[in-house]
Amino acid sequence: FSRGTLLLFAMTLLLSTQHRAIQTFTTSYVVAETGASVSLGNLTFFTLLLGGSLSSLWAGDLADRVSRPLLGVATAVATAALVGATLLVPDLLGSLPVELVLAVLAVWFALIGVTTYASYPVKNALISAEADASYSGSLFGVMQTASALGSAGGPAVFGSLADRWGVAAAFPAIAVVSVVLAVLFVLLARRD
Repeated sequence: FSRGTLLLFAMTLLLSTQHRAIQTFTTSYVVAETGASVSLGNLTFFTLLLGGSLSSLWAGDLADRVSRPLLGVATAVATAALVGATLLVPDLLGSLPVELVLAVLAVWFALIGVTTYASYPVKNALISAEADASYSGSLFGVMQTASALGSAGGPAVFGSLADRWGVAAAFPAIAVVSVVLAVLFVLLARRD
């Protein structure tokens, strides 16, 4: 386990924690904040995934042409800003018709999907660069373990916050994870 491997393990763990928590709480957040039905809340979840699917292609290409750690910092900071500000969106739009608020939230979560999913090709490219042919399978196994741990931990950790302070409170806390991810990308950049 090199310093780079440990940083990538932590990055994978936190990225999965953030990602799975956002996925888990998107529909509940929209329903709680707007009073919309679960099916309408799921449309916002759909836009999150749609934004993510489109950005993965773009970010993968970009990760081959620019500094990967710098691109990672940019996606993490953008995610932190968008996810953190999610707490404010319903209050700012409170006097508008619920249909318009839902439309704004659908676009908002599509943008969150763009920034969140853009981190994945960057992370994967960094892991590939770290992998040596003699242990690449082992390295990817370790990273998959980090991903599984983060995916299990995110909903549990942020779910306890949602139980205590409401589902909207989970999003600023998730934004803190994005800030830590940005720091990890900076540490990886300094290593190169």
